[in-house]
Amino acid sequence: LQVFRAGGAVLLAGDKVATVGTVPDAESLDGIVAWLDQHHSGEPAWWSSELGRTGLADFCKPERAAGMLAVPLPIHTPHDSWLLLVRSEKAEVRLWAGNPEKNIDRQSGRLSPRHSFGSWEESVRGRCAPWLPVERRAAVDLASDLAALIAAGEIGRLNQRLERLATSDHLTGLWNRYRMEEAIDQEVSLAERYGRPCALVMFDIEHFKRFNDRWGHDAGDEVLIRVAQTVSARLRRTDHVGRWGGEEFMALAASTAIKGAVRLAERLRAAIAALDLRDYGSVTASFGVAVHRRGEQRRGLVKRADLALYAAKEGGRNQVEVSAD
Repeated sequence: LQVFRAGGAVLLAGDKVATVGTVPDAESLDGIVAWLDQHHSGEPAWWSSELGRTGLADFCKPERAAGMLAVPLPIHTPHDSWLLLVRSEKAEVRLWAGNPEKNIDRQSGRLSPRHSFGSWEESVRGRCAPWLPVERRAAVDLASDLAALIAAGEIGRLNQRLERLATSDHLTGLWNRYRMEEAIDQEVSLAERYGRPCALVMFDIEHFKRFNDRWGHDAGDEVLIRVAQTVSARLRRTDHVGRWGGEEFMALAASTAIKGAVRLAERLRAAIAALDLRDYGSVTASFGVAVHRRGEQRRGLVKRADLALYAAKEGGRNQVEVSAD
């Protein structure tokens, strides 16, 4: 789902329905499909960032589905088949120059410079982030792949594909942030219950923008993939790593106290620095380490790892910093 910035996905193939994430209820889905079957005019995809202004308004609550990207599956079934990607509402606050309640001099009819040209806020609701052309093309490609699996009767593989869509980063194959947050919550719960340690190792690729600017985004993608592969190969079986966002990554080390977490971070740092990227030169990363404290929840633990990462970058980069207790 991360590649589409979607909160949920629905696959309707004949009389079969599979869902992941936050989606409309079953009754609403029936209405959505009926409307799409009637109004879809044959384009590769139908989309809206404001369903409240479409014929689907009665079936979609903004907090669950303010926007939708719908792609018909190219397969023959008794009923039309669809891949639906949904986004929840993303409220916006727009700042406008000028004040609608202008302070006008009634005698001269002039605006007061001090009071008339302030600003005012407008809250815009019922919308989601717009669907980008690259997202629409990717959804059409995904629908084609899913249709091939359905036609081959490989429902097991289809379910695995949907599961990966919900929990994996599309580029690196690592866990996405949503899945990492779930794992951290689970490990923190175990740490609280049994008093065992756990640690976070947060790191990001330094000067990553130069790879995109100098060699293009394909180069940046290759760097991310190589770093992900390098890190994955050096984790223990009980450790997990995910792409946290952009060029940031997060490793979760279960049953690991401070010394073990620092050793892990140093091992990963050295492995990344030793990468041979051919024409792109070398790559380094800064690391922040935080070990769970009694009574601490995920947000607090992540924040301390983030602050330690910031300290590593400020302290000269390509190094490991530990969160202060």
